[in-house]
Amino acid sequence: ERDPSQGNAVAIEHYQAALAINPDEAQVHSNLGTIWMEMGRYDDALKEHQTAVRLAPGYSEAYLNMGVDLQHLGRYPDAEAALRNALAIKPGLAAAHYDLGVVLTYTGRREEALSQVNEALAIQSDYPDASRLKQDLVNGNGAGTGHAPLSAEAKTHADLGEKLAQSGQLEKSVAELREALRIDPDAAAVRGLLGYVLWQMGRALEAERELRQSSHALPNDAGIHVNLGNALQSLGRLDEAVAEYTAALQLENGPIRAELLNDLGIALAKLGRMDEAVSRFREAVRINPSLSSAQANLAKALQSAH
Repeated sequence: ERDPSQGNAVAIEHYQAALAINPDEAQVHSNLGTIWMEMGRYDDALKEHQTAVRLAPGYSEAYLNMGVDLQHLGRYPDAEAALRNALAIKPGLAAAHYDLGVVLTYTGRREEALSQVNEALAIQSDYPDASRLKQDLVNGNGAGTGHAPLSAEAKTHADLGEKLAQSGQLEKSVAELREALRIDPDAAAVRGLLGYVLWQMGRALEAERELRQSSHALPNDAGIHVNLGNALQSLGRLDEAVAEYTAALQLENGPIRAELLNDLGIALAKLGRMDEAVSRFREAVRINPSLSSAQANLAKALQSAH
């Protein structure tokens, strides 16, 4: 099977060679940024898309891609601004309406999000991601196509995959979950479980791909954001991990909140943001005083901060 990263490497080399000859080609910067974006390197992508809009201020697609970069980095106000710039230039850009809807959903502005998703669907009626997000917004958190009933055959494989994961038979679990997705590719909750199992197996890059796709279909599922954050932290992409944990915190007020704050604190500590890490560890311990890992992490962070 062909490794897609090889094609990306060739494309990156091609675009960088073109920019060495003419560094003022906005479209080449944007194309290079899109490759970085597809690889999950959103900081690098953002630099290229920012350069593209500096060189071509009317480049709506580059503003759109900037918005997506910033969304994945957890910089939601900046993402909203970039996407609104894209729409000011090109109001009929359905993807910008959809991505703005995603950003507004993450920040709890559901009515505004629904309005943007409706705009996207008015422009492009056959837009599966927008349709899924609309259904989720209409039905409330945890609803939508991603949690719609599976076909009987897909459910059999998904249920078996979950049981195998619980019993530690991870390879067999992956096989069953992939079969469920072959039958029902839109089963975002199953895809999220697959991503979690892959992360447990140490296959963080594969996990990220599955969890990212699941998150797009189920943007209000805190657990998926947490698992995506864990995968990104395993990959050393700490800023992106922080963004995912932060998104999860905006959605989660239940029993996993203390563990989530602990995970966020760990990522912040690795980034050297000790004051923020201490604050998160303190809150985790306040919510769950028996969470020994948070207590230990708090002690280490306090020692490092002084």
